[in-house]
Amino acid sequence: MPLIALRPDIAPQISCAVTGRYDEQGEEFNLSSQQEPACLETNLARLQTSLGLENIVWLRQVHGERIVEADLSCRLNPPEADGIFTTAPGLGILIRQADCQALVLTAPGLAGNFHVGWRGNVLNLPGKALRFLSRRFDIAPRFFQAYIAPSLGPCCGEFVNYRKELPDIMHPFAVKENYFNLWAITAWQLINEGLPRANLSFSGLCTKSEKDRFFSHRRGDAGRFGTVAALK
Repeated sequence: MPLIALRPDIAPQISCAVTGRYDEQGEEFNLSSQQEPACLETNLARLQTSLGLENIVWLRQVHGERIVEADLSCRLNPPEADGIFTTAPGLGILIRQADCQALVLTAPGLAGNFHVGWRGNVLNLPGKALRFLSRRFDIAPRFFQAYIAPSLGPCCGEFVNYRKELPDIMHPFAVKENYFNLWAITAWQLINEGLPRANLSFSGLCTKSEKDRFFSHRRGDAGRFGTVAALK
């Protein structure tokens, strides 16, 4: 199936890929948990095989800040959380998206994947995630790499009620009236926790604009694509 792969020179210790809206036959490749369970399992199995992984686990994403460690129970009974990490090679950790960011954080022997919508930015999930992993594994933030997957770009990040939804500290990230750069907010939150700017990379693809490549909640799509990270 069509995949966007993270450049190997950015984080050579992990595999990272983003699924598209369609498979190689032009059929929708949907990872939403709202579809028939058998369809979801089939697509997850295809994804696992295409990436050469031993298993894939995921979360019940709730726009919160809980972070869990990945194990096989996450596949049988996905926990409510918005961050997941692993130290086990070959175990894929999946974040499902339809405009929200998947933020991949990696350091030697460690991979994390985080679901960051605008609510996650309000909670400072990017900064909290980096701080959590840094303290949990005693790895300084400067040794992490970060990748922001395709998500809502500044061209389409409209918030007509931003004065109620976004705190004042985020208002300078407006690119024009009612439009905000959530990628830049995530970068700022990571850099504030000590991540070097040079260690941060973006796909630069907007999910709402790229209607033939990605599902988008803001376009009214019910489907979900996904970002998977795994240690090699």
